[in-house]
Amino acid sequence: MFHLIDKPEGISSFAAVAKVRRVLECKKAGHTGTLDPLASGLLIVASAGSTKLIPYFENDRKSYRFTVDFSHVSESLDLGTETQKIDASALEGAKMKMWEGGLKRALSDFRGRISQVPPKYSALRIDGKRAYRMARKGDDFEIPERDVEVFSLELEDFSFPSATFSCEVSAGTYVRSLARDIGAKFGIWAVVTMLRRTAIGPISVDRAISPVEACVHNRVDPSELIPSLPVLRVSDEAAKTLLAGIPMASPEGIPQGNDVLVRDSKDYVSLCRCENGVLTPIRNAIGW
Repeated sequence: MFHLIDKPEGISSFAAVAKVRRVLECKKAGHTGTLDPLASGLLIVASAGSTKLIPYFENDRKSYRFTVDFSHVSESLDLGTETQKIDASALEGAKMKMWEGGLKRALSDFRGRISQVPPKYSALRIDGKRAYRMARKGDDFEIPERDVEVFSLELEDFSFPSATFSCEVSAGTYVRSLARDIGAKFGIWAVVTMLRRTAIGPISVDRAISPVEACVHNRVDPSELIPSLPVLRVSDEAAKTLLAGIPMASPEGIPQGNDVLVRDSKDYVSLCRCENGVLTPIRNAIGW
């Protein structure tokens, strides 16, 4: 089953999933993309057999709304670590540049394909260790630059030193790094004071519920969440064959070389690969 969860600010994504797991009384659950503890918004949670489909969400676009304070700096680029006031003279110079449309014009440099360095306070692994744990211990390490894509970036509100933006970005993009780099454009730093994920692909947070409200009655069909996966309906007898791990001939019209979600009269039963006219089960007991 998949559930659209509105993660509250102040808890980790892991903790949000744990709440869903307790409510549903299921042994296995996971999410399709981490949200920072200080962030809120849409978290797609998979439970039971649906966790087998999580890898198909890896390239989904994400949409965010975020507020930046250009007058402070912190190691984590948000309010998760101690903030420090930026030098007054640097602030005054940045203020003059940002006014009169300077901030809005600068955003064009951050749209499209860009390179960014993720925050050290992140869940990325460096030599097998979580970066944020190394940062908390004061370890000296570097995170390599990575290419990401910013499909849209708009200024919604601006009253120096605070600005609120909205964006749609590729998977792997760090909004905190984006805020830091916007500030650097004006010779200063920046701290993200509010971050909310508003959508994953076409799925809006408006449809999401709190972790404690999750139940079998608000599950979401995987075909809606993963439109790139074709759905094949088969007879209950054919479903039993696939669940036994036995390949079968694929019907006409199924794209060759693709993965396919297979369902019987009641439920999704298998994820198959279609090659050379044969459906081969690769993950069974998907469910929804």
